Amino acid sequence: PWKEQAASYRGDDLKVMSTGEPKLGYETPQTMPDGSLMQTRRNKVPLRDGQGRIIGVMGIYEDITEHKNAEEQLREREALYRTMFESSPFSVALANLNGEITDVNQRFEDITGIPRDEAIGRTPIQLGLMDRTTQIAALEEIGRTGGRLDGYEVSVITRRGETKCALLSTALVSLKDEPLILAIINDITERREAEEALRKSEEKYRELVQNANSIILRWGRDGIVHFFNEFAQSFFGYSEEEIVGRSVLGTIVPETETSGRDLQAMIAEITAHPEYHGTNVNENMRKNGERVWIQWTNKAIIDEAGNVREILVVGTDVTAKKQAEIALQKSVEHYRLLAETMLQGVVYQDA
Repeated sequence: PWKEQAASYRGDDLKVMSTGEPKLGYETPQTMPDGSLMQTRRNKVPLRDGQGRIIGVMGIYEDITEHKNAEEQLREREALYRTMFESSPFSVALANLNGEITDVNQRFEDITGIPRDEAIGRTPIQLGLMDRTTQIAALEEIGRTGGRLDGYEVSVITRRGETKCALLSTALVSLKDEPLILAIINDITERREAEEALRKSEEKYRELVQNANSIILRWGRDGIVHFFNEFAQSFFGYSEEEIVGRSVLGTIVPETETSGRDLQAMIAEITAHPEYHGTNVNENMRKNGERVWIQWTNKAIIDEAGNVREILVVGTDVTAKKQAEIALQKSVEHYRLLAETMLQGVVYQDA
């Protein structure tokens, strides 16, 4: 069955017999009767007669097929893990318990700017990646948690002098009976910068809204107040705790105006169709019951599905103007009635 390997076997035999030197511990395949391939480890020594003359060869054959298959599977797994290690989108490093790096992946080199050969055998402090305080704190935390860290935030200084914000996750692994720290470093610098920019933008917006010399509030489609700026609190006399979570009706909007106009219906109409009510003027009410007139600008806030989530309203106090209009209207009506009821004839002429 092993005719394909026979020439090689005979060559080994002849070499041992011609040189008198044994050939030990070498590996070679052998075809079996069923066509399968057996992996063997062989030892061949010269066979001598009583006078010491070489008369043949003695071979010892060991079946190491399972061992070789296990080695092959181990090599395949190692290649797979190495591919995963190198292809990871995260920076990955292996270090001993003293913090000395034993291996890093390509992403580590890309982020830090430090070549693998330079990183191996040195600590993050020696590489300038971390200051002493940060590294010691991280190692102490790793020791305290038994090697397990999840999302431990650290600052990393790259070879280019950039300070990166990163999340460090670790686990203890064993490689050739040596305990190692597997460290995965997720660069979140861009995310932190975006969060900081958003925070500053929101802070600026909140400061602008809170300090604006206008009444600004947001209320939901059910009429419940979600936001009430400081100017509105001062103007209406309600604190934020007193007004947020309550309906605009019965607090700053009476159900009916002094004139008898139904404001409950008006709020329902604005809530149902904010697109048709960009502006409106109506009578409002302070906490102490005083009636005031406000000119409102209404803007619908739309969610991702295109539905109205909230209504943003900005109000301006027009009480003085409205009172002047009412006084003028009363004056006009007063003098019209006087003119109509006079017994004398009255004529108006131009110049």
